[in-house]
Amino acid sequence: MLTLQLRQLEADEIVARKIYAEVPTRVEYELTAYGQTLSTLLRNMRKWGEQHLTRRNKKDEKKETRSRQISVSLATDMRVRRSGSILFLS
Repeated sequence: MLTLQLRQLEADEIVARKIYAEVPTRVEYELTAYGQTLSTLLRNMRKWGEQHLTRRNKKDEKKETRSRQISVSLATDMRVRRSGSILFLS
C-alpha cells in the first residue's frame, strides 16, 4: 500500500525517487520543488492535528474527573444495611 502511494506521488511529481545500486537495494524519496509547495498546507494540518489531540485529551480528562466525582459521591451517599442475606440501600 505504501509503495503504491509513493509511486502515485512520484507520478504526480510531488516526490522524487532515488535508487541506490546496493545490496539490499536502498531507495530514498524527497519532495520535489512542486511537492514543497504543499509544505504550508502540511504544517497547518499538523498544527490542527496537535490542537485537536490537545482538545480531545482535555475532554477525556474532564470526563474522567467527573466520573470519579460521581463515583465518590455515590459511595459517600450510599448506606448499605444488611438484613439477612438481602442488601438494602438507603
